[in-house]
Amino acid sequence: MKALTDLALIYLRSEPEKSLEKAKQALAISEKLPNKKWKGFSLLAFGGYYKSVGELKTALDYFNQALPLFQK
Repeated sequence: MKALTDLALIYLRSEPEKSLEKAKQALAISEKLPNKKWKGFSLLAFGGYYKSVGELKTALDYFNQALPLFQK
């Protein structure tokens, strides 16, 4: 899980589409895990991708979805 979310962040600047692919993979796996913080990290990766491509509203939506997962 950590490797996928880390890769998503690494690819943000150089290959944004790969970043999105890794975020999708991380989210699919995180849905099956009991620790919801992993889902939060996946959603942050999605937010980072959308921020990097200038879709700020979508990025904010993902960041807002992630926030409660870290507050539990």
